[in-house]
Amino acid sequence: MTFLQEITDLKERIARAQSERDAWRASGLQEKYLEAHSLTEALELQLERLQPEVSALPAQGSVSYNGRLYARYNPGEAESQRELMDSLAITFRDGVYHLGDYRYDRLADAVNYARLRRTQGIRGS
Repeated sequence: MTFLQEITDLKERIARAQSERDAWRASGLQEKYLEAHSLTEALELQLERLQPEVSALPAQGSVSYNGRLYARYNPGEAESQRELMDSLAITFRDGVYHLGDYRYDRLADAVNYARLRRTQGIRGS
């Protein structure tokens, strides 16, 4: 499952859980309502944990500025970049790309270094 599919699936599960929670509240069955409420909160927490990654993606077709550079957002490209980053253990936080203890302004630099480390047989951070 891709990152964007995971977010969409999670949002659908939250909507179903909220609907079920509201139905149990209306029925007056407190135990079932509390169970559904807990599930809704757990799913919302999962989505909240993904929010830093989601907020790092600008609106479709837009040009964004992250404090360091301008970038044009292409949804297909973003998905392939996410897969590439996952395969090389590169993360994106606070407007920079991270590979182990190193930080990069450009994804290409992080990818090049990760590939270099792989060819040299270097593992870990």
